[in-house]
Amino acid sequence: MAPENTPRTVVGTMTGTSIDALDVAIARIHGTGLEMRAELLAVEQTPLGALKAPLRAAADQTPMSALDFARLAHRFGLLHAEAISSLTGRLGITPDLICLHGQTVAHAPPIGWALLDTTPLLAHFECTIVTELRHLDMAHGGQGAPISPLADWILFRGERPRTIVNLGGFCNITSLPGGSGGWNQVTGRDLCPCNHLLDEGARRWLDASMDLDGQKAMTGTADPTLTAGLAEAMGTDRDGTGESARALAQGDEGRTFLDRLEGLPAVEDRLATLTRALAIRITKAVTPGEDVVLFGGGTFNQALVDDIAKGRTPAPTCTGMNGVPVSAREALAMAVLGACAQDGIMITSSGESADHRNVAHLTGKWLQSAL
Repeated sequence: MAPENTPRTVVGTMTGTSIDALDVAIARIHGTGLEMRAELLAVEQTPLGALKAPLRAAADQTPMSALDFARLAHRFGLLHAEAISSLTGRLGITPDLICLHGQTVAHAPPIGWALLDTTPLLAHFECTIVTELRHLDMAHGGQGAPISPLADWILFRGERPRTIVNLGGFCNITSLPGGSGGWNQVTGRDLCPCNHLLDEGARRWLDASMDLDGQKAMTGTADPTLTAGLAEAMGTDRDGTGESARALAQGDEGRTFLDRLEGLPAVEDRLATLTRALAIRITKAVTPGEDVVLFGGGTFNQALVDDIAKGRTPAPTCTGMNGVPVSAREALAMAVLGACAQDGIMITSSGESADHRNVAHLTGKWLQSAL
């Protein structure tokens, strides 16, 4: 455990299921354990560039040789080392701890793989490094996901109950109690594919990487019948498999949902129907009247944000909170979770693993500094 009165500078990294960029956040951690406070010092996104296609292929379960996997993991480690070195160097910051997520390419608990070779980071940094925060939870019967609820509680809890909604490749939510509600009252769960569907729709129907600001969707008209059917199906039966297991970018993102919209002649109507269905699915999952805070890339789709807000009126809905930009939450969460793991906290609270608080291991795989 870290000294209570000595602030820690912690770097967190994340590449989510959208596989579009590497996010690096630097946090100043004050205090320890559940009493810690986190201050965001800086955040930066680094494009994946030439790594995007092979990482996407790995997540889609495209076969490749062991050597190709190793080379990809090493190149990904080099990108992490360069991105962290660039940001910390420009700010004159020396990290005390680096917490790395890696790129999830397989997730079938208790089996999981977040691809990343830490070798390049060992050559760049002298501080302690931690990875694989999900594995201890999975070892004790949990899903290892969602991973962020504890960090959400530390960063965003307040007097009123609120729900943190991550509009990422896959949408997940964290429900935070108000007032004196403790960590043991926090819940988190996955809902449905989100940006996976929005981006795939843009690729199919616009020949673009995204519907910029949701402009096309905002000019379309949602089909009521298709909207209701799609919202009902999301999160319960992806791709007709009858299974509702967690999606972490491994070919189960529900893209066949888009096939249902092909009968609409106007592309704008397809996109409007899709965003409305996503909004319905999300608003139904949130306690009525509770504050909602939106984060993630989906917040840049104004059609989706507007549909969510309209579906919850007059309950308040906002984007970003406490000085944390919408695109910074996940990397900052990794910094907070790394600090929590260093303090001996098991970072999950739900599922079978909740009964194993006094396990024999720290959360994560640790590369301890010898200095």
